[in-house]
Amino acid sequence: MNPSEFLDVADRLKSSEHEGDRRTAISRSYFAFYNLCVASLRERGVTFKSPIKGDVHGELLEYFNRCERRFAGSLRDLRLARNNADYDMAATVQNSASELYHKKARDAFNQFSALTSQQLENIARCITHVVYTPRRQDS
Repeated sequence: MNPSEFLDVADRLKSSEHEGDRRTAISRSYFAFYNLCVASLRERGVTFKSPIKGDVHGELLEYFNRCERRFAGSLRDLRLARNNADYDMAATVQNSASELYHKKARDAFNQFSALTSQQLENIARCITHVVYTPRRQDS
């Protein structure tokens, strides 16, 4: 599946009158960008090492913080918005929020997609030199 399909789903849902649709739009927007990045980097030999299932999200963010900061802010903001949309049932998600995060994801998606093969190789090469330190999980 092409991760851009998630952006299409988000586009259909972002202005819905139903809050569940708007929350889903935020989540799909994040996962479109996240999956594009992970797949592109894996194609270039990046192995995600996180021993904690599900923490590839944090690992990718750390790699971008160290190797490609222009995408780190978007990934961080989208991940936080996705977590809030998926887990904070007390918050109200307005159309403006789902539209904002959809636009942010589409912009980041398009910028990442526009990277040349050489630019992606350079990012992947940098990542292979990063020692990933997983976040400590409290028991």
